[in-house]
Amino acid sequence: MNTPTATFHDIWAGPVPAHVVAFKTTRKGERVIRYRWQRVDGNHCCGVVYLTPAAAAAAKRRDARFSNVVA
Repeated sequence: MNTPTATFHDIWAGPVPAHVVAFKTTRKGERVIRYRWQRVDGNHCCGVVYLTPAAAAAAKRRDARFSNVVA
């Protein structure tokens, strides 16, 4: 599986590379895998959690803070 990547435009740091990371969480008593955008320095880009990497990439193509989104 290829991880989506993009350039995140931070107001303080400028353009920063970002990618989608998977994490495990519990939903209704079951362990599930969810995805979120994370900068290369380890900080999260936004608080939104996605069900699939493709959904994360599709959402950020419409977000003005992201450019060069490659799924």
